[in-house]
Amino acid sequence: MNNQPWQPDQLRTKYFVQIAESVCVVDATSARERAVVSDLMHCQKVVEWMLADGRTLEEVEEYVERCALDGMEKAGLWMLAWAHRDQATQLRAARERLALVSSLRSKTA
Repeated sequence: MNNQPWQPDQLRTKYFVQIAESVCVVDATSARERAVVSDLMHCQKVVEWMLADGRTLEEVEEYVERCALDGMEKAGLWMLAWAHRDQATQLRAARERLALVSSLRSKTA
């Protein structure tokens, strides 16, 4: 497992080279116009490689946010990353979130 902080250039070098010249992250002015299905497939491959390499969910989230994809596509990639977490971690995170929501609601009531 790599405990180094996520660096865009390192990630690009390590993962993007493996899938030729296809680039998911595009300039902001034309991002919506250029985001097509092949970009989604490319980003999915990168996410899967990151997970296989032991990257954290936070690192994957940072990558996904930079992809030129719409919200539904990004949500799908996030769910893919979430599904790779072990069940105990998923349950703990869900329970923590529910406890936080419950706590916030009781303060506003």
